[in-house]
Amino acid sequence: KQWYQRRVRAGCKIESVSDVTKGPAHVGRALALSVSAERIYSGGEDRFIRCWERGSGALVREREGNVTSCIDCTEQIVAVGYMGGCLQVYTASLFQLLCTCSRHMGPVYDVKCTRDSNFLVSGSSDCTVRVWETGRGVCQHVFRGHETMISKVLILDERVFSLDIACLKVWSLTDKT
Repeated sequence: KQWYQRRVRAGCKIESVSDVTKGPAHVGRALALSVSAERIYSGGEDRFIRCWERGSGALVREREGNVTSCIDCTEQIVAVGYMGGCLQVYTASLFQLLCTCSRHMGPVYDVKCTRDSNFLVSGSSDCTVRVWETGRGVCQHVFRGHETMISKVLILDERVFSLDIACLKVWSLTDKT
């Protein structure tokens, strides 16, 4: 409480997820968060993915699934990575499951969507980076070379960046190297 009071006196505005969503976001820990122009998506230990209206904070929809480890979104899709090693891709409203991507041999720790929503890139504890076609859930390519779990991935132009505990690798989407 003293930390909170010091921050308020210093002029910083403190907001919790509950302040934004007008109620608790998840039972237990919230583990993943992503935002689009209109919506906020969250996933947690309670096995729910929730979609919130960004302006009002109202809950739009929720889906029960698995323990979520990561989420990314565009205006068209929401990609969710799970501790069980698979990914699922939903419409932005969470109304329809578009595909399931299941080739990782361990938890998926990060997922990123391309701007056009046609592909995903995921990184996992199995030390691989995978490129997925979102329309069919097909793995298009696997990048190997990390020695420890991949914690973050990023897509920039035609390159994929992947980060493990000690190493940053840069991969080419066009050359597949």
